[in-house]
Amino acid sequence: MKPRCTMVVFCSLLGLSSVGVAQPPDIRQGLVAYWPLDGTDGAITPDATPFGHHLSLVGMDASSFVPGRFGQAASFNGSSTYLRKDHGPEDYPATGMPIYRASRYTITMWVKGPAQTGKYLFTEGSTLSNNPLLILQTGQAAANNAKFDVIIRTDGGATLLNHVVSSNVVFDNTWHHIAWVDDAGQARLYVDGELDPANFNYGPSGTFTFNTTALGALIRASVSGYFNGLIDDVAVWERVLSQEEIRQVMNNSLVTPIPEFPPYIAVVPTNVTRQVGDRASFIAHPVGNRPLNMQWYRGTEPIPEATGPTLTLSNLTVADSGTYTFEVQNLDGIASASAELTVLPDPEPDLQRGLIHYWPLEEQEYDDLGNLVTPDLYSHNDLRLVNMDLGNEVPGVFGTAYVFDGSSEYAYRVGGAPVYNNPAFSIALWFNINGVGQSDRRFFAESSTVNNNPLFCFGTHATGADGRIRVYIRAAGGTVLLDRYTTRAPLDGTWHHFVWTETNGQARLYIDGELDATDFTYTRGTLTLSQTVLGAIVRAAVSHWCAGMLDEVAVWNRPLTWTEIQLIRTNGVPPPVAAIPPQIVQHPVSQSVLTGGQATFSFLATGTAPLFAQWRKDGVPLPDQTNDVLRLTGVTFADAGDYDVVVTNVAGSVTSQVARLTVTLRPPPPERLQIDFNHTGAETPADTEPGFDSFALPAIGVGPFTRSYGGADLTVEAVGAIMESRKRTTPTNWGDFTQEKLLTDFIFTRDATPDQGLDLLIEFMKPNTPYTVTIWSFDTASVGNYRISDWYANGQLVRSGWSFIGSELPTSNDRYQFSFDTTSDAHGTILIQGRRSASAAGSINVFINALRIVPREIRIVRIELMPPDSLLLTIQGVRAAAQYRVEEKLMLSDPEWVEVPDAAFGPLTDDLIQAVVPLPSSATRFYRVVEVP
Repeated sequence: MKPRCTMVVFCSLLGLSSVGVAQPPDIRQGLVAYWPLDGTDGAITPDATPFGHHLSLVGMDASSFVPGRFGQAASFNGSSTYLRKDHGPEDYPATGMPIYRASRYTITMWVKGPAQTGKYLFTEGSTLSNNPLLILQTGQAAANNAKFDVIIRTDGGATLLNHVVSSNVVFDNTWHHIAWVDDAGQARLYVDGELDPANFNYGPSGTFTFNTTALGALIRASVSGYFNGLIDDVAVWERVLSQEEIRQVMNNSLVTPIPEFPPYIAVVPTNVTRQVGDRASFIAHPVGNRPLNMQWYRGTEPIPEATGPTLTLSNLTVADSGTYTFEVQNLDGIASASAELTVLPDPEPDLQRGLIHYWPLEEQEYDDLGNLVTPDLYSHNDLRLVNMDLGNEVPGVFGTAYVFDGSSEYAYRVGGAPVYNNPAFSIALWFNINGVGQSDRRFFAESSTVNNNPLFCFGTHATGADGRIRVYIRAAGGTVLLDRYTTRAPLDGTWHHFVWTETNGQARLYIDGELDATDFTYTRGTLTLSQTVLGAIVRAAVSHWCAGMLDEVAVWNRPLTWTEIQLIRTNGVPPPVAAIPPQIVQHPVSQSVLTGGQATFSFLATGTAPLFAQWRKDGVPLPDQTNDVLRLTGVTFADAGDYDVVVTNVAGSVTSQVARLTVTLRPPPPERLQIDFNHTGAETPADTEPGFDSFALPAIGVGPFTRSYGGADLTVEAVGAIMESRKRTTPTNWGDFTQEKLLTDFIFTRDATPDQGLDLLIEFMKPNTPYTVTIWSFDTASVGNYRISDWYANGQLVRSGWSFIGSELPTSNDRYQFSFDTTSDAHGTILIQGRRSASAAGSINVFINALRIVPREIRIVRIELMPPDSLLLTIQGVRAAAQYRVEEKLMLSDPEWVEVPDAAFGPLTDDLIQAVVPLPSSATRFYRVVEVP
């Protein structure tokens, strides 16, 4: 039996207020469910807390409760038994369950079971949808099914934690104590009281409409994942337990009966300092028996309608400074905690400081190339007008504005750099746009013409459902960093002022001078942007045209203050009084290269155009090196040194930080180059075929991407298309097929015409040397025979019409590979090109899983006696499709080689074969192998 005793509890209301901000004196504070699993009344096994979350038995009876770690434990048969509790999806405020809604919580239990794949210990799910999930389970894959595994997924299907597994073994048919602690995404696992090294952290987001909690299975529309083993002493807290508390529960269980507790504030509000116009949030996390009645106070005055655990104050003024107190009470007591808000006044406004672009959209002119532009009054990085003329000028908020038709008209920046390249910046503009009925249109966007992924943009609702602004930011690799809507709906067909300010992901959006209630804070990523556009998105093709009017567009390389935002809304952007000196926003980066290789230095700068660059080495100007990019080819030891760039305009000059170039002697090329092309981010030994080196695509894009292998360089570059990677779950090793790691992941291009595909440039191999090249090309998801490509080596067609059928899994290693011979040039260079075949009916045809380059040499590497009368020759350097013969001599000085009759050949590995020849009757023999023409 679990420990039992009777306790007398005395609570002082005065004392509760003081202990509410410390670790609770009773470990049971915040406990919302405790299932000792000691037995049943035939229908339920009881919850020992006052919350009464009793678990209903399914397929179980009294015989299902057997000796456990403390008293009895529940035994699950792995096929039909589980325990369940049903909820309303919004029950948490009143009942403390489902527990994931607490945001900060702890789940502890004892488990005993054998290794088993994808079986569930503790779950929260929904009978109405397969999506929302909180699952504590055994490992999802056979390779880690003895370990603990967690998945968390939102209503919308976004997986926040995707089957992260423990480092420690948990399922070995012995008792282990598990404690899962989730502190609003700062998650950790304790196994037998010790912190597991695995990283379970994630970013909480989305909604979760759970209506079931279960032990031993997952309840959705159907039940699945039945656990085989024992579970004992399960406890659930709506607060985070310390390691000391976890060990206490592990060693001693919990004392029952569990009394009702007065409130305890597990997370107290903290002091906040903000600027005028900003937003401040105070967060408290109260726990205790329901009902919990909450109230926030400013000073001693209650704040109307502030009766939840979070208090948010927007559009702050200095007068909002003061003490804010959170108070919570239930039938058993009261607790409170206070924090200070300090609102700082803005500094003296200076709108010209950091202003890098100002497009008033007042006039049109022609540039030196005859293109129609509207000027940038500060940096002279004008906007080129596409399909627009004087007919697009309409009355605006300040003078004229431009109207965009939503189908063909847009304007893009000429010169300069994307604003997102600055770690801190502001964007201000006026818009008059009706968002209703305009699905996923963009009125301001930054993008790339060589990679469709990176985006930083503002636009209409994805479906055109209402007038809210959608803010969408996506990294170069395809990860969505931010996708949120404003709370207000200003795209209503009237003029509104818009300001976005950001400092390293701390973002704010102001509409008509007021901070929008949506929190736009996010974690920045890598965005390889090149375009800044009004009225559309410009990538490889133009899209997402937005209909409406824009006026007074301006960009700063710093966040504007609330006071400055009010000034530009009221008075407009001030015209320039002088040219802006250059400022370097991205400095050249140090690098190390091998002799003979290439080094590339670049920079980004702002300031009044034109900007002039002068590259220097060791402080000395480099002749004719005045471009934005410095490229050094055929690097030697003499090129090593310190490089910087001096940027000048009419207002002054600035010098970049120094970038050091280190040059190392290039080693000899590898005898064999074997490359396994892996999915982005997958470069562990578990992803790579033994004997091969990994080349994981760094990012979706065109490239070029270069890696060194010994003394050889391999560069992969898309031609006329975008290059991506994928990782499949099939094929798997079976029978004679043993190269699953080669064929499960690959690089491919989104080719659409026969001149598109990818180039593989191999440099610094042995010069003028014959090589045999093997290429693996396959994808299990391409089920038809419609991926057709042509392959060239050094300009010569070597494979025409290569195709594969993804649904026909390989039964041998040579099924989805082809080989050809080529010769490196005098510099040791080989160029391999894959192109969409003219016979291909659809796009996406060029795939490469792996590459092997070996010297074109046929060698007999072993001779063995095969009783009673044969010799076995092992031969290296062969091609799978070629035919061979064995020749012999009695003496090397003999004038001719003679073919050995009755030689029998058989495959061994990809580039090895064996030949059986008759044992010579007498004398010494010399053998060689010759490829039959």
